[in-house]
Amino acid sequence: MAEEFPEDIEDHGIHFGPENTAVHVISTASDMEDNRRALDTAEDLIQGGLTLPLRGSGHCT
Repeated sequence: MAEEFPEDIEDHGIHFGPENTAVHVISTASDMEDNRRALDTAEDLIQGGLTLPLRGSGHCT
């Protein structure tokens, strides 16, 4: 579904799109100790340019 959006959108403070999906792929891959996939996805995300705001998720204080 994220592929249907050419770039991330923000609606009511919630971001959705390819970058947001990549962030979740990185998190999940890391949690599953699939470090190569996490690093590869992060590299692709960085090389593609970031448009998401640089802020924490609010889970850590």
